[in-house]
Amino acid sequence: MSVTTRSSRSRTLSTLVASTVFAVGVSMAAVPADAQTTANNPITLSHVGVGATDSEMNFSWRTKYSGQEYVKYYPSGQPTADRVIPANEANYGALLYRSNHGTITGLRPGTEYTYQLGSDTGGWSEPATFRTQSRGDSWNFLAMADAQIGVNGQVAQQAEAWREAVKQATGKAPNAQFILHAGDQVEGWGSQVKQWEEFFSPEQVRSYPLALAMGNHERYPSKLETRHFNEHVNFPNRVDGTANYYFERNNALFIVLDSNESSDAAIEQHAEFVRQTAATKGAGKDWIIAVMHHSPYTHSSHAKKDADVKRLREQLSPVFSEAGVDLVIGGHDHMYNRSRLMNGVEPVDANKPAKSGDVLRPKKGEVLYLTSTTAGGGKYYHFHDVNGVERKEFTSSTETDGTEYADPAIAVWQQDYTPDYSVVDVSKHKLTVRTYNVADNSLVDDVTLDHSPLSNPGLGDGGGSSAEGSSTGAIVGIVIGVLAALLGGLALLAPQLRDLAARYGIRL
Repeated sequence: MSVTTRSSRSRTLSTLVASTVFAVGVSMAAVPADAQTTANNPITLSHVGVGATDSEMNFSWRTKYSGQEYVKYYPSGQPTADRVIPANEANYGALLYRSNHGTITGLRPGTEYTYQLGSDTGGWSEPATFRTQSRGDSWNFLAMADAQIGVNGQVAQQAEAWREAVKQATGKAPNAQFILHAGDQVEGWGSQVKQWEEFFSPEQVRSYPLALAMGNHERYPSKLETRHFNEHVNFPNRVDGTANYYFERNNALFIVLDSNESSDAAIEQHAEFVRQTAATKGAGKDWIIAVMHHSPYTHSSHAKKDADVKRLREQLSPVFSEAGVDLVIGGHDHMYNRSRLMNGVEPVDANKPAKSGDVLRPKKGEVLYLTSTTAGGGKYYHFHDVNGVERKEFTSSTETDGTEYADPAIAVWQQDYTPDYSVVDVSKHKLTVRTYNVADNSLVDDVTLDHSPLSNPGLGDGGGSSAEGSSTGAIVGIVIGVLAALLGGLALLAPQLRDLAARYGIRL
């Protein structure tokens, strides 16, 4: 990422006067108590962001000091082992504040670190901590979207809803490695300065790294406003001139796209980035996960009517299948949706009943698409049928399954007009997404992608694109149980029985 120093800025006196007046009217009164420790703290809006790998961590913060600032860190409890790394100013044209980005590398796995941001001269932030991921292939992360703070000017209400969503999510998964937010962090219309302050107000963002995608509302009222996103987000492996980036976490590769760029030429650039990154960084990974704000498969109006979403769906879906992407996470539609397994734009097993708890065995080229609803609760979209007709009377797929209104590409959808969050559990052979309602922590949906090797591919579902729990599985389970009882003492058959049982989720 290229950054510009403060000395390289060229500002006219009139610009300075205008920005000062605007700051007094908007920004000075906009700093919430949750966003800083004290009113005199020189460091505000500090948060941690995902690094390029498990051993790196990124930082971003606003500062009142114009000199050089640093990241100071050490293994918790060992302050004499501290290291101090210089930061860079991130100047993308924001007039009302100064931003710094810092990166630390060489972190040890499974270790808690204490850090501070700032300088001896300008002052330091209060100490905060983060923990690096332990070695091993089993871990989890959190996924949300569309906090969109500031809808209809309701900044305080949506900020409180966002803080509650983060609180509930990190309470459900306290060891989550990071929080993925798939775009529309802020509303855009109104004061983005204030809206970003509230987005970073949850105290958890100083300990749980954020992985953010660019949403369409980060560009409102014009693309110029992306300066706020760029100043606040410290990307790893960013593609110059774009908001596309990637990062690696243990056995998974994450590819994040700016789906606002949706011309044919831009989509081809996305496609090439996905192909190259998957080929060079996905080799040896168990999972490849793509993230983009605009979800291609939903029962909301955007997916049915918007030309940009249609182009993204038609041109990127085949690329995801070709590149070996397993899961695509998006937002934009403020309604939970889970697709069928998709091979390109074609749904697999489109007529097969779907339910919470599905365990899917994807074949090569089959991709699952998940759409998170809003985490801020500022607005929602009603159900639109396969022909794009709005039908407010429907609120879940249980009401539309098997009807003329259902989109064959959508397996499960729900619109209960309340915020959700998802916990994504990752292991070597399985990836499970459990989505919860923020209000009561009830389970909205539960789906697993299973890459476990099959002991005998000739049996049952053939190993591809289907859900566990079939009548075949039940019959096999009974047979296994009888054989285990009769032959449990025969060491020769025990391994085969265990393998067969594992395939059908039966423990002996």
